[in-house]
Amino acid sequence: MLSIKLKRRLNYYDGLIRCPHCREYFFLKDNVNMDIMHTLTHSHCQPLLTIKDSGTFQNILERHPQCFPQPTQQQQLAKAQLV
Repeated sequence: MLSIKLKRRLNYYDGLIRCPHCREYFFLKDNVNMDIMHTLTHSHCQPLLTIKDSGTFQNILERHPQCFPQPTQQQQLAKAQLV
């Protein structure tokens, strides 16, 4: 069972971060790779770097919470206004 804080974090980052190669947004079900510099890229556009972790975007968010800080309430409201 996911905690409320983790659900908020997942909802906040869904569709907010872009892949540096194809410039498409990451969604929770996308397969992504994280390299040793903590850069996320889609699995299909991965450059030749050392891969630290791979899985869905949601799994990466759950396994590496230190890379994705908990959004403030003001940030959550700002994202809600964009949608």
